[in-house]
Amino acid sequence: MQSEEYAHFKMLAIAAKESGASFLAIGKLSDNEEEAKKFVALLLLAGAEVGLQVVGKHEFDKQDLIKVVPEFAKHEDMIKARAINEQRISQAKSKDKTKQTNNKQTNKQKRTQSGGNPQNKNGLPLKQKTTQRK
Repeated sequence: MQSEEYAHFKMLAIAAKESGASFLAIGKLSDNEEEAKKFVALLLLAGAEVGLQVVGKHEFDKQDLIKVVPEFAKHEDMIKARAINEQRISQAKSKDKTKQTNNKQTNKQKRTQSGGNPQNKNGLPLKQKTTQRK
């Protein structure tokens, strides 16, 4: 990618994720060390924001990347925040699934107790309409 705009890196990460990618890979970097640092920092930042792991080798430490892209200081916070958010979503889904399972079991018990007939909110069998044939 030939860009220094963070928005382009973020759109690349979003497109990759939406098309099913589970990671972004760092390939051959520029021979210009400053350009390479900026590329790595922007790609890592975009991956963290979108939720894609960035793999590949680079020899830059965090402070080097922050010098060329100050926003990179937020990188670890973004990863932590995303992990917390994903954990909350997972827990909510798990609670919802448990609730649905419990509701199904309760409904099955009610049908069994009433001989398979539907019940009202008090647990009493509902009056069934009968049709008379002439």
